[in-house]
Amino acid sequence: MIDRDTEIKVVALLVQINFSMVIDRKHPLTEQVIEVVKKMEPVDQQILMLKYLHIDSDSTSHTQIYNDMGLTEAVYRNSRLRGLTNLTKEMDFPFTITMKKRKRYSKKQ
Repeated sequence: MIDRDTEIKVVALLVQINFSMVIDRKHPLTEQVIEVVKKMEPVDQQILMLKYLHIDSDSTSHTQIYNDMGLTEAVYRNSRLRGLTNLTKEMDFPFTITMKKRKRYSKKQ
C-alpha cells in the first residue's frame, strides 16, 4: 500500500484530472489513468470512477459511495487504497512514490 503522503499526491492529481474533465479540457494523463482504472478489479474500479473520475465526483462523499455500493466503511477504505496503490504502480507519476512497509506480526508462544 502507498503511504499517506503519496495517497494525498495521487488524489490531488485525480482531482486535477477531474477538474479538467468538468471544464472540458484535456489533462495529459486522463486517458492513461482511465485505461489503468478500467483494468482494475470491478469494486476498485467503481470506487475510483465514482469518487475521482466522474463529472459529479467532487460533490460525492465517501460515505455516500460506500452506502450506495452496499459496502462497509472498512471494505470501501481497503478497496479505495488498493485501487490508488495499483494506479500508482502502473503510472509514471511526476512525483516520488513511497510504499508503506508491511507490519510483520510474530506469533507469541
